[in-house]
Amino acid sequence: NSHSLSHNNIRSMALDKNDDLWVGTFDGLNLLEKDQNRFTRITKSELVTTGLTDKSIRSVFIDKRGSLWLGTYYGGINYLDENYNRFINYRYEPVGNALSGDVVSSFVEDDNGNLWIGTEGDGLNFYDKKDKQFKSYQFQLGELNSLSGNNVKELLIDGDELWIGTFQAGLNLFDIKKEKFTHYRNNPENENSLSSDNVYCLLKEDHLLWILTYGGGLNILDLEINKFYN
Repeated sequence: NSHSLSHNNIRSMALDKNDDLWVGTFDGLNLLEKDQNRFTRITKSELVTTGLTDKSIRSVFIDKRGSLWLGTYYGGINYLDENYNRFINYRYEPVGNALSGDVVSSFVEDDNGNLWIGTEGDGLNFYDKKDKQFKSYQFQLGELNSLSGNNVKELLIDGDELWIGTFQAGLNLFDIKKEKFTHYRNNPENENSLSSDNVYCLLKEDHLLWILTYGGGLNILDLEINKFYN
């Protein structure tokens, strides 16, 4: 059935300004329009310059303007240019100004409309929409003020504070104005530390940060006293 979901394994979903639902799967992007009972499938294009660069969708994000951004497995970023009904692709390039890696796990948007982008294996990226410039932040051995690990699973932005969940490298708090990283890691000898260094999902509620881990259950970080509960 060409009007069914393209694949049963779903990684990410987002609702756009028209209340249409975009669904990213292991095999293609799907659009469920409001009041419609069928999916439109968008698959990897032979037209690499204007279509989806990879069939495996890792993250789906709608920005404040209502534009669609897709993170893919090994195809970088696909941005839907609604004016021309085509995708614009942002990929890793070894030289020049570009995305740091092609497996894109997460997006958040700051108050200025710029994007912070997490990659699996190649760290964090900042994308200035106006200048169309990328800046990357990666783990540096022996450098305390760097990202704790390059496999970014989740991002949460709160004003000038960016929370970064990683695989095997714990939780990071990045002060955007000061460009300063604070690391939160699992310490087996401290029951009030993060229960696992695999951080997959983040949610902030008042002074509490809810942290979903892989292998260590649910954690709550009380930001007023800087203490973990799990």
